[in-house]
Amino acid sequence: MLNLHAGTACDESVGAGDTDADDSARARDWPSFQQIDDQIALSVQHHSKQDAVRTVDHLQRVMALLRELKASGGGGSKSALAKTVGTRELLVHLILSDVHFADGRGTLAVREAKAALSICWKLAKKFATAGPRDDVARFTLPDEIVAHAVAGGDGSRAVSLIFFKALEFSSWDILHAAKLVLCRIGTLYSWMGQPQRSRLYFTEAMQLVGGLHLRFFQRSPFFEFARLQLHASHPAQAKAALQALWLSHSEWSRVIRADSESATAVAAAGDHQCVLSDLALIEQQCNEGIQRGDLELAEGDAKSALKTYLSALESLKSSFGRDPLPSTGLRAAQSRCYRKLLHLKATHANLSAEAEVDKLVLIAKTLERCVRRCEDHVERFKGMLELGCFNLSLLRTLPSRSIMTINETTAFLEDAYALGDRLGLSHLSKQVRGSLGVAYLLAAEAPASSAVRGGKDHHRFLSWASATLLANASVVERRDDERSPDDLDAADRELEQSLEHLSSQLKRSSRVAPRAQLEQLVASVKAQVRKLPPSWVVVSVAVSASCELVLSRITSDGSDPLSFCLEGVDWKRTMDEVEAVIRASRESLVGNSVDATGAWSTDQKKQWWSKRNELDDRLRSAVAGLQAELGFWKCLLVRDSAVASRSIHRCWSVLASSAAEPQSPDTKYRALLAAMAGQHRYLSDAELLNGIEFLAAKLNARLSQVDAARVLKIVREEAASSVLCHKDEEADDDRTASPLLALTSDAINTMRVSELKQVLIAAGLSADGLKKTLVERLAAARDAALAHQAPSRVSLDDDEQPGSTILVLDQRLQEFPWEGLDILGGCESVTRMPSLELILASVRAVHARTKAASGRSRADQLSIRRERISFLLNAAGDLKGTEQHMAPVFEIGRTKFGWRGTMGRVPDEAEMRGYLLESDMFIYCGHGSGEKYLHRSKIADLKPLGCSAALLFGCSSGRLESEGVFGPDGAVLSYLRAGSAAVLAMLWDVTDRDIDQLSVAVLRTWLLGDMDDASGSSRRAPLAGVLREARRVCKLKFLNGHAAVCYGLPLYLAA
Repeated sequence: MLNLHAGTACDESVGAGDTDADDSARARDWPSFQQIDDQIALSVQHHSKQDAVRTVDHLQRVMALLRELKASGGGGSKSALAKTVGTRELLVHLILSDVHFADGRGTLAVREAKAALSICWKLAKKFATAGPRDDVARFTLPDEIVAHAVAGGDGSRAVSLIFFKALEFSSWDILHAAKLVLCRIGTLYSWMGQPQRSRLYFTEAMQLVGGLHLRFFQRSPFFEFARLQLHASHPAQAKAALQALWLSHSEWSRVIRADSESATAVAAAGDHQCVLSDLALIEQQCNEGIQRGDLELAEGDAKSALKTYLSALESLKSSFGRDPLPSTGLRAAQSRCYRKLLHLKATHANLSAEAEVDKLVLIAKTLERCVRRCEDHVERFKGMLELGCFNLSLLRTLPSRSIMTINETTAFLEDAYALGDRLGLSHLSKQVRGSLGVAYLLAAEAPASSAVRGGKDHHRFLSWASATLLANASVVERRDDERSPDDLDAADRELEQSLEHLSSQLKRSSRVAPRAQLEQLVASVKAQVRKLPPSWVVVSVAVSASCELVLSRITSDGSDPLSFCLEGVDWKRTMDEVEAVIRASRESLVGNSVDATGAWSTDQKKQWWSKRNELDDRLRSAVAGLQAELGFWKCLLVRDSAVASRSIHRCWSVLASSAAEPQSPDTKYRALLAAMAGQHRYLSDAELLNGIEFLAAKLNARLSQVDAARVLKIVREEAASSVLCHKDEEADDDRTASPLLALTSDAINTMRVSELKQVLIAAGLSADGLKKTLVERLAAARDAALAHQAPSRVSLDDDEQPGSTILVLDQRLQEFPWEGLDILGGCESVTRMPSLELILASVRAVHARTKAASGRSRADQLSIRRERISFLLNAAGDLKGTEQHMAPVFEIGRTKFGWRGTMGRVPDEAEMRGYLLESDMFIYCGHGSGEKYLHRSKIADLKPLGCSAALLFGCSSGRLESEGVFGPDGAVLSYLRAGSAAVLAMLWDVTDRDIDQLSVAVLRTWLLGDMDDASGSSRRAPLAGVLREARRVCKLKFLNGHAAVCYGLPLYLAA
């Protein structure tokens, strides 16, 4: 006899003697069971048709029938009735989970799936034979999988609750349900962008069934785990799972034959069920073949991957030889195969060659047919996204071969966006936002775009929609628990009440058309952007599907955003170099703390410093390299300077006079010209001329060299002289500093020694030393002049204020020290934010707090009080040098302003929560970001209460990490999402001494400055401006100084 063994004592056991009673009960109550199962089948049918209202109606009928059945006692064995009812309730929970997921309520989808899992555990306990835990043998997973699985978390408890050993045949359905539900929860967490939690459930499912000999039954957990690891860019772990599954074609045929025979013999299944079993096996075979191709591609073998995808397609054709395929799963597998085939071939094809493109178009058209027939929502979304991206590439390279016009492409991607946004798949949402954003950008630039769908209004929509989507394409913020406050109560109700509540909500709700949905989004964003301070500018730098930089600038002055594809900018080489420098820097720091290096010989120290200086130079060169690559596009990284409209009009007239057609004066190209003129001192003549030629090309103007030189002269002379004058003494300061302000890093680096000395002497500085020393001295003087210029204008009108730039960066651009670009040195503040959505959410929170405190609502007055500071210093106790260096600073703060904090010991969780909730600013000096003392998930939970701003002076405290398609993620994002107005953190590892010096410089300048100071400039400078100055104290200004960055909004110190 087969027994089900649970890890805890059972309430009741079922033996062979119960069989007759079970059969008798089923016979008497068969009409009720049939009605229940019919209603379940109808709910599944309506769910596949995306009819949520009818799906929930049928689930309500199921629950009513089950209630009636339980009230009548079922007429048979209580244990049999409990199992029958339990399995049906389990199915209701799973279907309801699918309904929630399909409508974007991921959290509720997980809750319902976990409710189903709870039923599995209860059934396992009820139908178990008691026995000692030690007697249970569990399947041992391969080391590669176990080593990568995350211990703990909310999934670990379930492992100890259920173990399967020699099972009763009547309990195989419980085992199957447990496996199914575990995989479902793992998949939901994967779709929600939480790979660590996903691994927990897949690992448990593999341990549950991995030791069974049923080759088909055990396959899905290993398959799903491998898919997760491939998405997370962990091919070794994926391969370990797949190796347990790989079968040859002949072996698969034997499995299909054996399982079909077993299904017929053991379960006495009808022909229809056997056919379904065969289809499921063929579908699994096809999907595993596709996944093998994915693994080959992840390992860099594109040729083998292509062969494997083609083999999977051939397998489908040979099995059926007709179209459409006979099941939903097979149609999804077919669509998946063509999608991957198109992506792989398009990636390696020359999209300018008509012959190659024609072959790809045939695949794309086949994929389009497959997508239309695909009922699987996720696969349909992926297929639509792939088609849209492919067509965008054709529109850019070979428009004559595109399968859709630009307007058809935007409509197609709008449908994909609506589907994807509703599903809430974070990594795919990022892709569709980026692709639709680029599509809108191309539509706005198309000659006929302004003449359709409402003229200027339509063009304005395209500009705002493009910038909004691109600025939200790096990080997708999860909805607040993805439900309304009413739903929070519904989650704890009985299942019937939850269904009733959901049914009433669905009947009240209405589905909005994709374009209308986006128009609502744009209207909301425009209204919120208008409330931003006039000195702020939001700049997003995204990477398109074709790996081009796409730059968007959003201001609150009522003008439309500016968005451009930066063609020809080779950003990837620079990012690879920065990544290599940071990796080499990290390796040079391993085990080399201040205490450890104290025993080094002079030669060892010399070699180590030589290596560090070399890395600093490489990073400086990388910054200069991207600065040169950006060219005239740099002008869009900052707010426009005030330039007389007469000068812009003259430049535009020269350009427009050479154009083939009359040009509208409000075009975005005129705005680009104004930006170039306003920031001309940061652009070389060559860069300005490149910009002028770009504008001429876009205007179809035949610009002569004479006209180009004329425009350059107007920009250099008239634009410079037309900048608004300020106070007399400020004008004198500007004239004195102007020779330094005009210098770019490129110009300084290319000067001869004699030129360097001449400029230094003219500025009243020493001209002694080697060229490297002179270059650093002149660059420092130039930076000082820029810094002096920014805070001196605090009394100016809004239009004349130095701007604050908030950067929204693609995850592939996060490690680059953008703050080191010359043009950003003239800003009052440069901060980073993961998305425009989070910027606006933070501003809303600031408005609410300031209005509650003073009755006024102004985000530009965001400030902290230096009397409300908390700190944590050297909690691990092993950074004695840091504690020695920093302790006096904290003691001053404690004595003068009442700071509170901890030194040299580990705080408990309650203390950490108190620091973050009861202070305006939390300062951390230690290892990493301090997650060891309060995990990022618990920091994020502080959101309803509002988290303090933070200075995280720990190595890599501001690093954002990604796992393949998942992420980016990091502790700093948890702070921002919890309500921190600003977070200073480190992008990578740095040396103890430099980071300590930088920390002291920030604290002394910003928080401990003399309140009686005559100028008060340090108090009026924002945190990011103080950090810019503090970087100078670092011996390695780029390698260590530019590791420190500010996230969040411009933050000031209250007077």
